[in-house]
Amino acid sequence: MEYKNKIKQFILKEIMASKSEDSLGDEQSLIESGIIDSLTILKILNFLKETFKIKITNDELIPENFETLNAINGLVHRKLEIK
Repeated sequence: MEYKNKIKQFILKEIMASKSEDSLGDEQSLIESGIIDSLTILKILNFLKETFKIKITNDELIPENFETLNAINGLVHRKLEIK
């Protein structure tokens, strides 16, 4: 849960410019709603690399891994299990 909260706070502050926890649901589509695009995915990748010390491969750069907060959180958990 701690990882998801860090990711959520980053998206709320750096991408959505919102302080409201309610403005971002765990299963809300980040791509379809226009919250993230190719440029903001790069910001998220940099955040994940710096915060969790993980590297996302080109094969993992698929929409399914960034579609929702839960999807990003799942990616982080999978990467940390591999370490």
